[in-house]
Amino acid sequence: MKTIPDRLAIKKTELLHHLAQLPKAQFAAIVYEVDGKSLVQAPKRNGLLNDDGTCRIRVRTRASIKTGYNYTAAFERATGEQAGPLPWGEWLVQDKVITHKGELYWRWFKERTIRVTYYLDGFEVAKAQIEHWLKPPKPHSGKTSMRPRNVKFSNILAINADGKEFTVE
Repeated sequence: MKTIPDRLAIKKTELLHHLAQLPKAQFAAIVYEVDGKSLVQAPKRNGLLNDDGTCRIRVRTRASIKTGYNYTAAFERATGEQAGPLPWGEWLVQDKVITHKGELYWRWFKERTIRVTYYLDGFEVAKAQIEHWLKPPKPHSGKTSMRPRNVKFSNILAINADGKEFTVE
């Protein structure tokens, strides 16, 4: 992986410690990349998988976010309904890090912008060029505009939080 200039490199194992130290409701930025296999419609996967099972489509996201946000309290204020427990996994660091089946996930909320870049065979492509392979987006419940997102630690490339910028290796 290429190191992003002007950022300190940290290991994924150090990321947990750093996120645990962040203050509540912290603004941050994240860059993460996922294998497009989970985004591709199953019948259309033929020809899109490499020999090692990874997908030829990769998706890189850059987002301005808020982390450490008490979703339960905010949901209850916005809807007047009681929020349920996490639908999967357990809190390792309350309102920030979830553990599930041996994996760690950083929970955050979109704050301002999300920029998504699509790659096919390592080359940047317009979404329109690959859209016919992708699953339609999941509908949102609509009860509140807050939508938590969870990113697997292994997919995180870089973060900028609490005045510190890191490339995650």
